[in-house]
Amino acid sequence: MLCRMESHQSILKNNTGRESFIALLITDKAGYKIHPHFHLLNSPRINRIGAKSRDNTKVDIMDNKQPMLIAILLSMIKILQSLIEILQTKTVKKGFEEFAEALGKRESNNNYKIINVYGFMGRWQFGMARLCDLGYTERKVGTTNYANSSFQWKKGYSQEYFLNNPDFQDRIFREHCNNLMKQIKLKFLSYFGKTINGIKITLSGCVAGAHLGGVGGLTAFIIFEYNDCDAFGTTIGDYIKEFGGYNLTE
Repeated sequence: MLCRMESHQSILKNNTGRESFIALLITDKAGYKIHPHFHLLNSPRINRIGAKSRDNTKVDIMDNKQPMLIAILLSMIKILQSLIEILQTKTVKKGFEEFAEALGKRESNNNYKIINVYGFMGRWQFGMARLCDLGYTERKVGTTNYANSSFQWKKGYSQEYFLNNPDFQDRIFREHCNNLMKQIKLKFLSYFGKTINGIKITLSGCVAGAHLGGVGGLTAFIIFEYNDCDAFGTTIGDYIKEFGGYNLTE
């Protein structure tokens, strides 16, 4: 825990006034400020081994102050954790580009050229059926299921073209998200802000959930609280939770 605190010291130091604010928050009852680097140098209420008390008497024990010291340290840790969370929330932008980056990392480690064992392609692991919805592939004659093998590329497009054109994939992802947002707002707007299966429902979370399991899978989660999963065991609820809170209009 202390190592985690230390890793954030530079963040706190670089924000004007925050270090002094922390130090002011952590004082003893006599009003003596504890050192901002947590060495407890200035508090007369805590006698360290070999230090002098107020009456100049040298002490060789902690004078039974260990419980109080532990309580102070725990309070300091809680205050720091709260401040770090506030700083992170205010400084991390969460717009559409950040959403695309985070989802791409989860799907493929942002690899535009990857194809997984089930035939899903590119940075965001698109399937042929979804590309058909968006107008880039078409169903083969005589097929009825949604397997990738049941679709073919329309004239002018190919798997090679898709995998080797990041700008093309970026454009498709934007179209994909815009299409999902339109459907989700029509169906589930009244659910935004509510909690289902312990997960807060947000627009960006719903887009991620639908990306994983389709609008049908998202409907099953929100309406029937059925948390379906993909072939790798990742659930729609996992995506709704992990990718909630992004502002997709930015």
